[in-house]
Amino acid sequence: VTDDYVIDDIDVQISITHTYVAQLDAYLIGPDGQRIELFTAIGGSDDHFDATVFDDEADAQIVRARPPFRGRFQPESFTKQEKSLGHFYGRTVRGTWQLMIRSTKNERSGVLHGWSLIVQPREAPPE
Repeated sequence: VTDDYVIDDIDVQISITHTYVAQLDAYLIGPDGQRIELFTAIGGSDDHFDATVFDDEADAQIVRARPPFRGRFQPESFTKQEKSLGHFYGRTVRGTWQLMIRSTKNERSGVLHGWSLIVQPREAPPE
């Protein structure tokens, strides 16, 4: 990201086709190297993330949801009361952001259709 503004809120949206999502783990890695757990081994043998948004302010917990995951969910790290997306509030958006997805088994394949950061900039104080 080449923009340079302070983050007021940040969410992550992903779309993945996979036939056994419990084999997947996903993390957002920020420019400062902080790794935020979005999910690990959830959803059983069911399929897919369909424009799924991870949002600390969401009402639903990803660990209690069932695939196909549609809507807004708290990242697993938030549910565990570990560092979550709020870690990035007040920091600059500028830098390299990474989405790390790994599979605990390699007998299945999947497709990452896309991912994005949804960032709300902090408003500058009135002058």
